[in-house]
Parts: sequence; C-alpha cells; structure tokens
Amino acid sequence: MAPAIGQWVRYRVSWREGARSTTEYRVVDREEDTWWIELTDRRGGQTRHVRMRVRPGTGGRAHELLALSFKTNGEVRQVPSRLLPTHQAQMQTWLAVLFPDDWSGRPTEDVRVPAGLFHGAFKGEQTLEFNGQQIVAQVWHHPAVPLTGMVKFVDEGQGGHSLQLAAFGTEGARSEF
Repeated sequence: MAPAIGQWVRYRVSWREGARSTTEYRVVDREEDTWWIELTDRRGGQTRHVRMRVRPGTGGRAHELLALSFKTNGEVRQVPSRLLPTHQAQMQTWLAVLFPDDWSGRPTEDVRVPAGLFHGAFKGEQTLEFNGQQIVAQVWHHPAVPLTGMVKFVDEGQGGHSLQLAAFGTEGARSEF
C-alpha cells in the first residue's frame, strides 16, 4: 500500500531483556516527494517521539533523511541539518522497515497477531543492522497493512525480540509535534 497522510500502525514489542513496549508509526504530512513520518515509543513509563522528513529511495537510490526531531517530556530537540548525515547511516535500516522492498514471490502463510488473522501473509527472512549488530529475523507482511506492511517480526538471535501488529488504520494519524 502506498504511503498516504493519516496512515498509522501500532506494534506490541517484546525486547530481548524481557521489557515490553508499544511502538507506533504515523504518516502526518507530505511535501512534494517527501513524507513526514512520526514514531512514538512507549516503554517503561516513558514516551518518546521522533519526527522525520523522508524521501523514500527508488531505483536503487538510498532513502534520504531530510529533517529529524526528538520529543521527550514535552521538550523538542531538532537535529541541525549539518548533523543529518551522521544520522543518515544509522537510520537506513529503520527507513527500510518503513518503506519495505517488494515481498511478492515470497511464500505465504496465515498469521495471527493482536490485530487479527492475516490470510496469505508473505513470509521471508530479513537481515537488518542496528548499531553495528546484524539481526536476522522472520518477517510477515500483508498488503492490507499500511505504511510498513509488517504484521509480525521475530528476531532469531539470542533471546530475540519480536513485534506483533496490535492495530492499524488508513486515516486518523495525528502529529505529536
């Protein structure tokens, strides 16, 4: 499903160390060929928000991070444009999750998550890199899910962590900034 203003997805996350959180991605605005995407992470009694302006990569071109802000405890910090290249590399994996490659041709199976039963979800292995560590995960995608398309993510590493789709919508996303 192509990105559109108002789309949102919410995941229940189980972390390696046993912690749990809720993560939500929202499309809150568009400027020409770029999107304003926000992330809210609720973990351990704290809520953190991230707002980024992104130009999705196409035709082998990398995703571009054009603006980045963080909001914690009501305080907003905008990353200066001169520092964006520093964040660009570490954000590539995250942006690849937000704007996934084509998963057609992968095997399909039914998968149940808190958001419901998804018949014929595409299942495949995905290798991601976060902070210099590679994570190999099984990932299920479904075309009915906006933005990420992701229904479930299970890290196969030591103790692994997982995400399961808890809720989603094609309209109603609101900015936290």
